[in-house]
Amino acid sequence: MKRVSLIIPTYNEAENIETLIKEIDGVVNKSFVDFEYIIVDDNSPDGTGSIAEKLKETYPVRVIHRSGKLGLGSAVIEGFNLSTYEYIGVMDGDLSHDPIILNDMVGELENCDIVIGSRFNKDSLVENWKWWRRVVSVVGVFLAKMISGVGDPLSGYFMLKRSVIDEVELETKGYKILFEILVKGKWSTIKELPFTFRMRRHSVSKLNMSEYILFAKQIALYAIYKYQSFFRYFVIGSTAFILDMGSLYVLKEYFDIHPAFAVALNQIFVLSYIFILNKIWTFSSKEKTRHSLIRFVSLQMFNYSFGILWMWIFYEQVGINYLIARIANIILFTAWNFLLYKKWVFKKN
Repeated sequence: MKRVSLIIPTYNEAENIETLIKEIDGVVNKSFVDFEYIIVDDNSPDGTGSIAEKLKETYPVRVIHRSGKLGLGSAVIEGFNLSTYEYIGVMDGDLSHDPIILNDMVGELENCDIVIGSRFNKDSLVENWKWWRRVVSVVGVFLAKMISGVGDPLSGYFMLKRSVIDEVELETKGYKILFEILVKGKWSTIKELPFTFRMRRHSVSKLNMSEYILFAKQIALYAIYKYQSFFRYFVIGSTAFILDMGSLYVLKEYFDIHPAFAVALNQIFVLSYIFILNKIWTFSSKEKTRHSLIRFVSLQMFNYSFGILWMWIFYEQVGINYLIARIANIILFTAWNFLLYKKWVFKKN
């Protein structure tokens, strides 16, 4: 019998919480797994906490009443601290996480440290996401994946062994607690399972601009925490971006040089700047300069040619502003270049 503490953070989920517990109870294999439900409520004005208290009469529910809206991340952390079983799960209280995979998640924990309900598995389904929400999510996952190496590091639906977070100081207040666990936790194996991310039935999304700003801070802090080389690469890339865009603007606006030719000119000194600082500071490569330089030049010949072609297509043919076209080109190559710099160009002895 596997025992799982399932943490459900809530805020204004009065119309969902009872339905969710009944759904879970209906699909769980009770001969295989024993759940305790830890509902952490942030003093919901719609009475979610009171409804959760009534559920204790029928189900193994524990309710934590907090003083106010203190954040999803801190709610999950408080649930971690009060959980009693070796396996710990987290899922949203808004019915977006289909409980049908809970048995499989528990089963997979026998052979790995963390199991994630992934929205981006090839067999997953996301119901009725607006296009902008999908774009924001894909971009956020892409950035977090660069740091964590996991397919859906921003999922709110996951299970883990207690040993993953024992003596780990978790502190995020935002929505992306799994991301922090992946960066700081003690794990070696992960399994991602497909599931249906369902449309909310009654409540509304709690995401707002402050959460996006908090996530941006998380990206920066966790990149520094886990990858100092990535942080240094980011610093060099940011300054190179300013140098790139500034020189492009000067060549185009003050010397009236066509943007495609301006890119061809400014890349000579921009790439020299990038090579020297990345070799010395970011990757601290002790390899002879000529070897890494040959690989760097080979990579940049492709980037160089592609950048000119990109500018010609999007500025000349499509009619996009040349600065916007260049920004898009730089974003495209950010992850590509970092991985190749680290694994190939600036190899350490």
